[in-house]
Amino acid sequence: MSEATLGLAVQDYLRLRRSFGYVLAGQDRPLADFARYLDRIGLETVTVEAALAWAVEPKASRLRHYQRLAMVRGFATYLQAIDSRCEVPARELLREGRRRVPPHIYSTEEIAGLMRHSRDLRPPFRAMTIETAIGLLAVTGMRSGEVVRLDRAHLDLTAGRIRIIGTKFNKSRELALHPTTAEALDTYRRERDRLWPQPATSRFFVSSRGDGLSQSNLEHTFGQLVNETGLVPPPESRTRRPRLHDLRHSFVVSTLIGWHRDGSDVQTLLPALSAQMGHVDPASTYWYLTGVPELLAATSERLQASKAAQAVTALAPTVQAFFVTRLGRELDASPHTVDSYRHTFRLLLSYAKTETGKDPAQMDVADLDARLISGFLDHLESDRGNSVASRNTRLAAIHSFFRFASYRHPEHIQIIRQVLAIPQKKTQTVPRSFLTEAEMDAVIAAPDLSTWSGRRDHTLLVVALRTGMRLSELTGLRAQTPCNDSWPSTSLLLG
Repeated sequence: MSEATLGLAVQDYLRLRRSFGYVLAGQDRPLADFARYLDRIGLETVTVEAALAWAVEPKASRLRHYQRLAMVRGFATYLQAIDSRCEVPARELLREGRRRVPPHIYSTEEIAGLMRHSRDLRPPFRAMTIETAIGLLAVTGMRSGEVVRLDRAHLDLTAGRIRIIGTKFNKSRELALHPTTAEALDTYRRERDRLWPQPATSRFFVSSRGDGLSQSNLEHTFGQLVNETGLVPPPESRTRRPRLHDLRHSFVVSTLIGWHRDGSDVQTLLPALSAQMGHVDPASTYWYLTGVPELLAATSERLQASKAAQAVTALAPTVQAFFVTRLGRELDASPHTVDSYRHTFRLLLSYAKTETGKDPAQMDVADLDARLISGFLDHLESDRGNSVASRNTRLAAIHSFFRFASYRHPEHIQIIRQVLAIPQKKTQTVPRSFLTEAEMDAVIAAPDLSTWSGRRDHTLLVVALRTGMRLSELTGLRAQTPCNDSWPSTSLLLG
């Protein structure tokens, strides 16, 4: 391919991905530059060597190199479908090079201090705008961009509702407001409308000039308030400087602390918290969970009270809730998935009993640490002779359980993180083989039709080869399976 052809392929790739809803912001220029790079070195398609050389070409951070290679990987995956010579760089080729720095979790006193210092801003209306915006962020967990883009028509202060339209990933949601929050927003609205009876913007929050409040303005002013409040960590500290976005993390942590102290069923309420945050999956909300002393103390106190009330350990009810609530009700997992997960836990608990000397009813979450889980996975391969694929299947079930347990037992968050960090093993991909028409006819003709077992095998082979049914579906057919006597005959496969 020439530079022009590769350039057109880049445009087609971006157009196709964006038609599926992907934004792919900031990829046009880098991928166009990559197409020119390939032409400059005399290549007509993507190679792993060229992709890696281009990714690390600029003097930038390891994270930026990782991002550049990720862009090429997406394009190469698309290009390989139309050009078999194209090579797709492996995900393990470059490490991301990014270490998560824990966010700053604001205490109630720190938030009150930030709002108190915001009242000293000038002019007075600017002070009112910043104080109200910070308060709204702290009590709703909204993103700062959602607050500054909030439209007047999307607030119903009488009903205490906020509608957030077309936010991250083009999702929308509705939030309920506490009466005191609705009252504070209404006070701001009245003062804003008094100063600007003829609005220049439809946004709810406006600047001291009457136009829409910008996110950069809000973040810059918040940084000044952090300095004035004395929240800046000392130079020798490795902690993160408090950010505006950390109010979102603080909202999640304070909500969980409140639920634990109230004795609420945290697992049942977590989907509501995820919806409040704008997440589709509670796993996304897990990223905002930080083990601050107050949260650990609240969960520890609740755990101690629970242990005093009943002799059973934390692991038993968590395993039961995982199978009944998570797999059965929330995910509506298939019977095959449930059976696979159940067998995983039979093997794991048997191995754990051998290692710890405890019966399953006596085990706690802390007993299933990363060392024991790693030993169990090695046991599957070395002692039981399981394949890498089987080992990875068992690990997937364990990861699913520990993600579920992280919300119920944040006091074990460090152990849970270590287990979730155990990676899947690479498996050897075996090329699939296919039967020709002649080979299929030969297989069907092989059984002896003069015997009952031969007729049975012949029927099984004909149905399997003509319908593509799974083996479990084929053997699971029953005489009462719903079917249609008309031609072509159809059967309804259940479960």
